[in-house]
Amino acid sequence: MATKNIVPRANGEGGIGTSAKRWLNAFFQNLNGLAVSSTGAATETASGLVELSTIEEAVAGADALRAVTPAGLSAVATIWKGPVASTYSTVSTFLVSTDDAANLTAGMRIKADCGTDGTKYGILSGIAGQTITLTMDTGHTLTANLVRVWYSTRIPNSADVGAIPISAKGVAGGVAPLGLDDKVPSANLPTPTSNVPGIFARDIRFAAKTVSVAADRLIILSPNRMLVDVNGTYLVLTAQQVLDLSLAATWDSVTTDYTVASARAGKDFYVYACINAGSLKLLVSANATYPSGFDATTSRKIGGFHCLCAAVGTISGHTLSGYLAGDILPASVWDAKFRPVCAPEGMVYVDGLGKWVDIYLASVSGGKLVSAYNATCADGTSSPAFHWYKFSQWLGQIGKRMLTQTEFVAASLGSNQGTNITGSADPGTTGGKSDTAGRRMISNVGCEDCCGNLWQWGEEAGGGASSAAWVNAFDGNDSGVAGQHYQAPNRALLGGDWANSANCGSRGSSWASGPLALGASYGARGVAEPLAA
Repeated sequence: MATKNIVPRANGEGGIGTSAKRWLNAFFQNLNGLAVSSTGAATETASGLVELSTIEEAVAGADALRAVTPAGLSAVATIWKGPVASTYSTVSTFLVSTDDAANLTAGMRIKADCGTDGTKYGILSGIAGQTITLTMDTGHTLTANLVRVWYSTRIPNSADVGAIPISAKGVAGGVAPLGLDDKVPSANLPTPTSNVPGIFARDIRFAAKTVSVAADRLIILSPNRMLVDVNGTYLVLTAQQVLDLSLAATWDSVTTDYTVASARAGKDFYVYACINAGSLKLLVSANATYPSGFDATTSRKIGGFHCLCAAVGTISGHTLSGYLAGDILPASVWDAKFRPVCAPEGMVYVDGLGKWVDIYLASVSGGKLVSAYNATCADGTSSPAFHWYKFSQWLGQIGKRMLTQTEFVAASLGSNQGTNITGSADPGTTGGKSDTAGRRMISNVGCEDCCGNLWQWGEEAGGGASSAAWVNAFDGNDSGVAGQHYQAPNRALLGGDWANSANCGSRGSSWASGPLALGASYGARGVAEPLAA
C-alpha cells in the first residue's frame, strides 16, 4: 500500500511527498528545491490585480509589467530575475561572481541599482570571466554606488501591448530617450500644439492694472502664461509683462509720440504678439493691421483697448473719478478670447450684463455705423438719416443691436441724472461732453453721453401703435428694403435729449414714437454679445 503524503502542520514535520498533486492552496514557510515546473496561466482577480503566470516568476521575484486588453492579458513585457550582487568597474562594466556570470548571456536586459544615483538600464553586450560589459541606454551610466543588478531574458518588442521597442528609443522618429529619473525629459516631448493652428491660450486675460497711483492708469498687464501661434511659429510667455504707455519701448513706433497723453485721447490701440529673433515680443500699436517693423507673417493682433477722450474730473463715488484724457478705460481692454462678436473698437464690457456696449453714440464711417470719438452723430436728420428700422438694420450688419431698457439702465449708471448737456443744444458730435452743472457726461464703465444728449432708440416696443392700417415700413431714406406694417408698436427712446433736463437720466424713457419717426434728437447706441470662449 502506497505511503500517504503528509501535509506538515508544524515546523520540521514531514514533507509533501513525491507524487504529483494538484493543490488548491498551499502555504510554506520556506520552499527549497532543485527545479520547479508549472503550467499555471495568468488570471485576473476580483480586485483587478493580475496574478503572475508561473511559479517561476514568483520564485524569481518577478517584476512583471502587463497590459490588459479586451481579449485578456497581453504578454509579459519584462520579467526581472535576481538580484545579483555586483561591483562597479567602469561606467559600462561591473563584476559578479563566477556562478552568477554563468547565468548571464549576451542580449539580456540589465537593470542596475546605483543607490542614490538611481536605476540605470542597458543591454548585456559582453562577458569576460566575471566582468560584464553593457551597452548603456542613452543618458544612463553606471556609478560607484552600484550594489546589485537584475537581468531579464525578455526584451520588449513591437508586438508587446504597451511596450516600446528598444530599437526605437532615442532615434529619429522613435521614442525620446529617458532621463535619469526614467521619465521622458520635457525638452524631448513633442509640441502638443503642433496640430492646433491659430491657437491662442492664456491663464488670465489682458487687463488694466488696478489703480493705486495715477501712473497705474497707463498700464496693461499681460497674462502670466500664454501660448500664441503666429503663422506657424509658437510663441510662449512664461511670466507676466507690464505694458506701460508712458514708455517708448512699449510702442512699435514713436513717429507719433503716443507716450504723450493728448495723442492717445479717444483712440483705440492694439496689442500684438511679434516674432523677435524667434521669441515673443509684445508691442502696442495704433495700427489696426500690424505694427511698425513687422508684417502679417511676423505678428498677430491679440488684444486692444480704448483711451479716455476727456478728463473725468472729480465725481464723488464715480469709478472713473480722477481719470485723465489718454488714460486706459479699464472696461475697454479686450483680447482674442475676451471680446465682443463684432469689432471691439470703441466698446466697453459691462460686467453685470455680460455684454459689450458702445462707448459713443453711433456715427457713420466707411458706409457703416461705428462707435468713435468726436464723430458726427447719426440721427433722424443726419446724412444719411436714421429711424428705428434703419438703426436696427445697420447695427445688425455689424453684429450689434440697440439696447433694451434694462441694458441701458445698467450701462448708463454713473452718468449725470436730471440734467442735459451744457448749452442745451444739439451737440453735433460724440464724446467728451459736460452737463449744465459742469459735470462730465460719462457712466461708470465709460459710456459717453448716455443722458441729456440724444434720445437713444431702444430695442423694445410698447406704448401704443403708430398706425391702424397697412402702411409702408420704409421711407425715402431706405433702399433695398420693402414691406408694410400694420399697427406697428412704438419703440422705446431712452436717456433724454439736450433740452429735457428733468426727463433725462438712466430711467428716462419715451414710448410715443413709431419706428419710422425721424427726429433730430433721436440717435442710437449699440450692444453686442461676448465672443463664445
